[in-house]
Amino acid sequence: MPELEAKKTADDKEKARVSTTDPEATVMKMADGGFRPAYNVQFSTDTNAQVIVGVEVATCGSEQGQMAPLVEQIHERYERYPKDVRVDGGFVKHDDIDTVSAPEKDCTVYGPVRQPKDASQDRYAPRATDSAAVAAWRQRMASAEAYAIYKERAATAEWRERPGAQPGVTSAAGAWRGQGEGDRAGVCDRS
Repeated sequence: MPELEAKKTADDKEKARVSTTDPEATVMKMADGGFRPAYNVQFSTDTNAQVIVGVEVATCGSEQGQMAPLVEQIHERYERYPKDVRVDGGFVKHDDIDTVSAPEKDCTVYGPVRQPKDASQDRYAPRATDSAAVAAWRQRMASAEAYAIYKERAATAEWRERPGAQPGVTSAAGAWRGQGEGDRAGVCDRS
């Protein structure tokens, strides 16, 4: 709890909302439009075996910034980095793309490119401020092949409609393929 307090600004402390039964939970917006204390839980899953191979619990309502730590967790547990990472738009953060695409990790990121505010701008065209990894991601996602690979994410990551799925399991973040032949892993989001 002290480390959470240290991260808060004066403005945050004034409007802080916490659970009386779980002080580490953060108030997050729910699918029904309401706000309740909650955690944002990310699962890494093997897309072939469809088993969970990693988990991360966060106290923020966004997946931004969680791709790289989940890739590191897979490396720590299995002593190798996944070959590719398939994530939903909530996970797409340029710094994370740079981190997981670094030569020592050599992960290929498949995730949607957001529509720019300027409708005349091509979302897949590299920007002057893009790193080489982000520019490559933009160009890759313009291809039908990359989009087809990205869409495979849903088979493992989207658990909501599966028979036997538990209430409260919401859409997941992505799917990852490991370095081995046909070896796959993924990231799921359960809120």
